[in-house]
Amino acid sequence: MIRSGYNQLFPVIALTAGVLSAGCAMVPQNQLARCQEVNRSLTARLRSTMAEKHDLDRHARELAEETRMSEDELLSLRDQLNGLRNQWDPNNPLPSETSNRLADLARRYPESFEFDPATGISKLNSDILFSTGKDELRTEVRSLLGEFANIVNEREVYDYNIMIVGHTDDRPIARTATREKHPTNWHLSAHRAISVQDFLQDSGVRASRMGVAGYGEHQPVEANSTNGSRQRNRRVEIYVLAPDAAVAGRSLDRVQAANPLPDTNVAMDDRLNR
Repeated sequence: MIRSGYNQLFPVIALTAGVLSAGCAMVPQNQLARCQEVNRSLTARLRSTMAEKHDLDRHARELAEETRMSEDELLSLRDQLNGLRNQWDPNNPLPSETSNRLADLARRYPESFEFDPATGISKLNSDILFSTGKDELRTEVRSLLGEFANIVNEREVYDYNIMIVGHTDDRPIARTATREKHPTNWHLSAHRAISVQDFLQDSGVRASRMGVAGYGEHQPVEANSTNGSRQRNRRVEIYVLAPDAAVAGRSLDRVQAANPLPDTNVAMDDRLNR
């Protein structure tokens, strides 16, 4: 039975081999070789293209990572810029910390002290600071001026300049005793500004940072038509000015040459140890 089956399969195997031999014989060898060479060339190009694609994919991932990092850095820079804008408002000539502290001072001394954050100008009510016709500071305002001195001595405005300007109402000096010391409103306004300057200097503010002026009755904030308006015109204004701000012909170079800035850390330590 086995031999019979083998004899039956042999003709089929022989026939298949014959067909395969005939097929190979139908394709010329040189053409087959060219096909094989083209196939090898295409295979090599495919491998090269795949390698290039891999490199491009890797480069694309690197660029995407760099872009993501650049976006993160940009967001960080924007946050820093917003922080700087909050600290230094272009509409506010003072650093935000200083402005906030002066605004808080105005809230705690509403009858004596005003602060305008848009201009950086502080106003002191002369009727609270001084008795009528006097230029001696009242005892009760010394704590206010002491706090003001501490604020303008903080590090962020330590090299800012301070201009102190006195103003009066339009009523002339009437009392003989007052005229002996303050002949006119010019004198009274200037002398009151000097009194504020003296107190600030005694409180640690460098004299080289400060200037004084008196305008008498000539720069009212409103018409001297009522007792209330006259009271508002009697004032001392304090301007805290950037170091390079021009003040009445003041030469910054000459001031700095004559009064070199002390080492900030040493100066701050010295004030803290007083």
